[in-house]
Amino acid sequence: ADSLILLPYSSKESFNSQNVQMASQEISKQEANLNVLKSALKPDFNVGYSAQNYFDGGWLHGLQAGVELPLFNKQSKQKIEAQKLQIEVGKAVVEAEKLQFQQELLSIDNALKLYEAGVLYYQEQLELITPEIERISQLNYKAGEISYLELLNTLTISAKNNMGYWDQVLAYNKTVVVYQFFNN
Repeated sequence: ADSLILLPYSSKESFNSQNVQMASQEISKQEANLNVLKSALKPDFNVGYSAQNYFDGGWLHGLQAGVELPLFNKQSKQKIEAQKLQIEVGKAVVEAEKLQFQQELLSIDNALKLYEAGVLYYQEQLELITPEIERISQLNYKAGEISYLELLNTLTISAKNNMGYWDQVLAYNKTVVVYQFFNN
């Protein structure tokens, strides 16, 4: 009973890369920082009340209201423009990470197709061709038409095909595991 089987594989178009998530989170942080910088251009209002008890004179009450207007805001506007550029750079980084991730998944997908083709090739060899070669070689050996070394050569080819099959299955399964690692 062979214990090594082909792992199930299904290609999916998802961008669950940690690098993409981190770059997206950086954009959110930059956008929040932009809102903070924009708030520096807005007027600031404040209202205050105070009460103080004097021992000799009683209570003293005070009310304060104020408006703060930013007059010199050229530096704040430059910071806002720089922050907008930073957000655009962040968006470009996200797109670059997505493209790199897609490229890695495509490379893995191509490797899987190659290994699957190898598995199918060796499977065909083992199921159809190798048994027939072995049967014919044994019949020819029994009939004295080939030597013992030629029979051993046939068995060596059979063993190499078997080993090639298991190597392809193992490589396929390793690639599926790498795909699952990248995609989860």
